Amino acid sequence: MKRLFFLFILFISSIEINAQWSISPEIGIASVKRNDFGDSWGTGIKAGLSVGYQFQTNLGLKTGLYYATRGYSLGAAFGHYEYPSDDYFHELAFDNKLRRNFLQLPIMLNYSLPLSKDVTFNFAAGPYVGVSVKDYWTGGYYTEEHDKSVFDGLRAFDWGVSATAGIDVHNWIMSVGYDLSLGKEDKSSGINANYHSMSFNFGYKFSFPGK
Repeated sequence: MKRLFFLFILFISSIEINAQWSISPEIGIASVKRNDFGDSWGTGIKAGLSVGYQFQTNLGLKTGLYYATRGYSLGAAFGHYEYPSDDYFHELAFDNKLRRNFLQLPIMLNYSLPLSKDVTFNFAAGPYVGVSVKDYWTGGYYTEEHDKSVFDGLRAFDWGVSATAGIDVHNWIMSVGYDLSLGKEDKSSGINANYHSMSFNFGYKFSFPGK
């Protein structure tokens, strides 16, 4: 273990000469769809602070901390149903909506391709982990037999994969992103493709040392 740690330190030291750090505040809008559940694509937010580490001309690492919203509406897709079963009935309200607020940490490998002196194309992909800091919902069906909402039992932890593609013009950033949530959303669910999130982000890059 000590030998591996020593080799890692040597590797980091060898690329430090050509390394360049960057910090990029970003803000954007997102379109979110709950896979096989909910009524349609909904709007969301994705914003945060990106941290880049360029250790070669074309390769680097990208991480940071983002605020991302996800959720869905059952709406008319489920409608309002009442049907007898023994001595009770089940009811689904029209206004079942869920909104989740995540802090998200990606770890992505970034590929950069200079298109001109002031324009660079970037593509990054990798996993992310996230935690919901607050969940909001309205409605949620209840049964007379079980006093339990459809939104009860949500798990705060999430993980998945992220990818972004965009261009840097001077230090301004324009990018599109895709997040695929794979974590278990509640106690009864498994590892699945839960949420598809498409985002458009705009930001500004501060580089150290400067170009």
